[in-house]
Amino acid sequence: MASHLTGIPFSFTGRSYDIFSPDSLLPEKIRDAHFVRCESMAIIDHLKNLTGESNGKYRLTYNGVPLTPQGLAPVLMQPPYRLLGLGRLVEKKGFDLLISACRILKDAGVDFHLTLAGGGPQERQLKRLVRELDLSSQVSFPGFISYDRVAEQFCSADVFIMPCKVDSTGNRDGLPTVILEALLHRVPVIAADIAGVGEVVENGVTGLLIPPRQPQVIAAAVLQMVRNREAALSMAERGRSRVHQDFNPEHNHRRVLELFREASLTRS
Repeated sequence: MASHLTGIPFSFTGRSYDIFSPDSLLPEKIRDAHFVRCESMAIIDHLKNLTGESNGKYRLTYNGVPLTPQGLAPVLMQPPYRLLGLGRLVEKKGFDLLISACRILKDAGVDFHLTLAGGGPQERQLKRLVRELDLSSQVSFPGFISYDRVAEQFCSADVFIMPCKVDSTGNRDGLPTVILEALLHRVPVIAADIAGVGEVVENGVTGLLIPPRQPQVIAAAVLQMVRNREAALSMAERGRSRVHQDFNPEHNHRRVLELFREASLTRS
C-alpha cells in the first residue's frame, strides 16, 4: 500500500508461515515487488507454483548464522543415549511425535534420555503425554533456555532431533536455525523433511532426513545413529562443513546489501 501511494518500489522476504497463509495476497505482492528474497529453494519452488511468476523475480539468500560454536559435542554414544529436542513448544515442532517415538524406544529396551528444552503453549500437553506414556524417567523439560546456554545443551547431546510438521492451521517451519546450530556443534541431526530442511540435512550425507508424522521412523533413525557412532559423526562433520559453506553470515548478509544496491541503481 505504501508503495502504491508513494511510487517507491519495494521487496519482501519469504520465510515460512508467511508464504503459506491463505490470506496473504501473495500473488499480488509478488507481481508488484521489485524482487522477492527467499531463504530456501523450497520457498522459491512453492511461490513459483503458487503464482507462475518466473525465476527472474526471486533471489535466494540463505540466512547467516554465527560460525563460532562454543565447543564441539563429544558425541559419546554411550547409554543412556542423550537425545535433544530444542525449540518453542508449539504444534508445528512435532514434539508430540518425538515423545511417541521415545515410547517405541523404551519398548525396544533402549537406554536413553530425552531433554526437551524450550517453552510454549504446548508445554502442559506434552508433559501430560509423557506421563500417559510412562516416560517421566526418560524425558525431562528444563524449560526456556537462554541463548547463552544453548551451547551447553548441544555439547552434551548425542543426537539432535527436529520432528517438525505442518500443523492444523497450515503453519510450518521454513528452515529452522536450530538445525544449523546443532550441526555447527557437530551434533548428529535427525530432521523431518519439511520445506527447506532438506537443503541442509541431506539424508545419509549430512544427517538423517525422515518423512514427517511417523514416530516409528524417528525411533528407527535414533537407533541407526546410536548404533554407529562413526557414521553419525561423519554425517555431523559433513553437515558442519555445509553450514560453514552455505550459511556464512558475512557472505549472505553482504548479498542482501547487494540486492538493495542493485535495486537502487535500477531505480535511478
